[in-house]
Amino acid sequence: MLPRYLYHATAVCNQEGIEREGLLSAFGEVYASESENDCLAFMGFRLMSHFHMGKKGEEPVFVKHDRLVVFQIDTKVTDKSKWEVGTDHSPAFFGNATSWVHRGSIAREALVRVIEFAPKQELADWKTGLEVKIQ
Repeated sequence: MLPRYLYHATAVCNQEGIEREGLLSAFGEVYASESENDCLAFMGFRLMSHFHMGKKGEEPVFVKHDRLVVFQIDTKVTDKSKWEVGTDHSPAFFGNATSWVHRGSIAREALVRVIEFAPKQELADWKTGLEVKIQ
């Protein structure tokens, strides 16, 4: 059964665009999980440092972030028929955490809050920082 709320983690550099346009699908899908901790376990290690792509012809730039953001998604505001259980993560490896996939983008109106997380230690435990309700 689809939970009422799901969570999507991303690098802080994506926050402004998501708050403006919603979660735009990459390759036709948006991934989410059932808790903040689950999505940080799935993606935290990848999001803390990654390449930023510049304009065509420019070299990518490697960027390290000091925090991540997690968006809470109200699934009642989405088309429930577009959600399905994901197969991108092994539940056994992630403490039986479930990954969810939404076919297509998720409208800005479905995002009810954003939570900032910063690692207590490099790629270790996460602590909650600022929580903001999106208006």
